[in-house]
This record gives sequence, structure tokens and C-alpha cells, in this order.
Amino acid sequence: AGTLGANGWYTSDVTVSTTGSDPVSGPVTCTADQQQTTETTGAVFNGDCTNQAGLVGNAAPLTVKLDKTPPTATLAVTAGTLGANGWYTSDVTVSTTGSDPVSGPVTCTADQQQTTETTGAVFNGACTNQAGLVGNAAPLTVKLDVTPPTVGITGPAIVLQGTSASAVVTAYDATSGLAVDPSGSLALDTSTVGPHSVTVIATDNAGNSNSATLEYTVWGVNGPFAPVIKKGLGTGQFKAGSTIPVKFQLTDGANLVTTATGTITIGSASAAFRWDATSQQYIANVKTGTTIGTFLLMLSVGGVGSTDIASVNLR
Repeated sequence: AGTLGANGWYTSDVTVSTTGSDPVSGPVTCTADQQQTTETTGAVFNGDCTNQAGLVGNAAPLTVKLDKTPPTATLAVTAGTLGANGWYTSDVTVSTTGSDPVSGPVTCTADQQQTTETTGAVFNGACTNQAGLVGNAAPLTVKLDVTPPTVGITGPAIVLQGTSASAVVTAYDATSGLAVDPSGSLALDTSTVGPHSVTVIATDNAGNSNSATLEYTVWGVNGPFAPVIKKGLGTGQFKAGSTIPVKFQLTDGANLVTTATGTITIGSASAAFRWDATSQQYIANVKTGTTIGTFLLMLSVGGVGSTDIASVNLR
């Protein structure tokens, strides 16, 4: 009795029986059945038979190999970059290993690869010992995201100093989702004249990051010059209905800006400004209305924005 596995190994308890015969002084009496119930790499059994004349015949020894226990088997990632939150960020190799203390060595499932992005691929593996018993490894789930998130930022190329300006940030990640999401409106720094840049970073749940940068220039206003009084230094006094010459400069921090277009507005009155190469300044002659009162002097630069640069009192 016993289940014969592979390579001469048994995989269940074994009963060894001794049988014989004698054509002259039979029947014979043989060794009683013997059992092997503990695992062994080779237990040797002996037996004999005795005929009616008292003669003993010895059987050839029998070796029994017994392994009733499947081998151990384990799945593990043996190649691949582990990112954040259990995600991998490069192609993954999953290996199956195992052992058997009785009928080893074992043969295990060949290495398996995960090369496409996934939110969870399940791997299975097994090992087989020399007796033919199979041990199954616990399933292993692999999450793979090798692609950084997509991130973008759009905003103005030029803004006026001291004005309110913002950029729009967009970001997404198709596989693991975003852990750090900069999406939304982002206020721009317009406090100082000159070139500026702002960088936003998006990070996905696998730990991949990507960035986007917006470069913009802040233009400053020099002036307005006399007869208008610069903002913060007082209010210019003018006769209602008069024409006010508004003179100013625009600078990008390194050079004067000479190609801007736009208007100067005082109350309901407005006039386009022009660049005067001789005086190196913009000039707008604004014919005011007859309504008396205090008005902001608004500078509007085409494609850039608007800001108040002075106040005037019409009397």
C-alpha cells in the first residue's frame, strides 16, 4: 500500500509485504507486513519466508523513499524599482523560489515579467519536489506605473507691476493617480519689475514626478511725469474740459519698452498713447469732460492689462 509519486518516491504511508512460495514443502510463512509512516530519504526493509522444512529464504532488501509534504513556495519581486505606496516604477520580474527538506531540490515556476502599466496584476507560482508534490505560493499583486504625471501651466507672458495676475495649472495621472495635485489657479508675483518664472510639480501615487514652468515678464511704469502727479505723491489739479498731457515710460527691468499700444482713461475721457522717440516716453493727450471731481488715471496696455497710475481732480 502507498501512493507512488515521481522518481521512485512515495507520497503516502507505505506498507511493505513479504511473500514467497515453495513448490516442495510449502506453504511458506513470511515476515509480517511492515509500515513506513515517517518521511525518509531511504528506509531499508528486509523480509524472509520459511517453508515447512524449516528452511528460510531471504528477500532482497527494499528501499522506500517517503515524502508526504509539498515543498514551500514563495513569490517575490527580484527586479524592478519600488516607488511609493507599493507601486513599482520600472519593469518588474517576479521569481518563484522554494525548498523541500526531504525530496529536494525543487523545480519552480520560471521568472515572470510585468512590463505594461497596471493597477494590480496577480502572479501565481508553484514549486515541485522530487516526489512530484506541488506547493503553491501565495498570490502576489504587482502595481506598475512607469509614466510621470502630465502637468501644464498657462498664463500671461507680460503683466503690469502691482496688478493681479494668475496662471492656470492642470495635472493628471492615468494609472496611479495624483498624490500631489497642483491643479487650479496660481497667483503670480507682480511685485518686482523684470523676468520671472514659476514652476509647479505634480507627483503621482507611485512617486513619479513631473514639472512645468511658466516664464513671464513684469513691466513697470515710470511716471507719469509732470504736469500729472505720480500715484501716491498727491492729486493733480486740472480744469474740467481741459486737455491733459499724460507722459510715462514702460520698462521690462532692463530696457525701456517702446512698442506698446493702449489708452489713457480719465473718467469718461480716453486717448491712445504713442511712443515719442525724441523724449523717450509715451504721450497721450486726454481731452477731459466737464464733470468735476476726482478721477483715477487708468493706463491700459494692449494685450497686457490695466492699472491706475495717478489721480486727478477736475474743478
